[in-house]
Amino acid sequence: MRLGADIVVMIHPDYQYSPRLVTAMASMIVSGHYDVVLGSRILGGGAIRGGMPLYKYVANRFLTFVGNLALGVKLSEYHTGFRAYRREVLETLPLEKNSNDFVFDNEILAQAVHFGFRIGFCESSIGNSDGGSGARRRRGNSRRGECPRSLRAKTRWHDGGRGPPSPSLPDAGVKRIASQQHS
Repeated sequence: MRLGADIVVMIHPDYQYSPRLVTAMASMIVSGHYDVVLGSRILGGGAIRGGMPLYKYVANRFLTFVGNLALGVKLSEYHTGFRAYRREVLETLPLEKNSNDFVFDNEILAQAVHFGFRIGFCESSIGNSDGGSGARRRRGNSRRGECPRSLRAKTRWHDGGRGPPSPSLPDAGVKRIASQQHS
């Protein structure tokens, strides 16, 4: 944000998400339809086909169900490592009250819901050839830094049934998009 970004994108560097979707996610914010956009591995059923182990999928769905009950919303996934935020969201939320741990990302979502920010989803189906997190790959692995053969990236607007936003984007000049690698 110190760079003056209007949109901040967080993407985990574990090869589960395609950075090619940054533009689509930023467009969903620039269009004025959403304040937060989550790259969802769950939409379209791509998580299992993309190599997510069944036990992780079941745990993800259960925790998402509990989170949705607790917050009174219907998010497709709380544990995605691919998120985009409008600058105003990050400036408004009391981030200093959040933990300095893995739950920080979920606390931001809970705060965004509490403050009434609009949350949208971008289908982000990516195949991981090892069936798990790319972060576990060792140095020297020939696949490191290469896109797995099973890479599939699709983008679909999703807003819980309200329909797709207008395809024409406003001519709002986004200064720059800041990408943050989050490990």
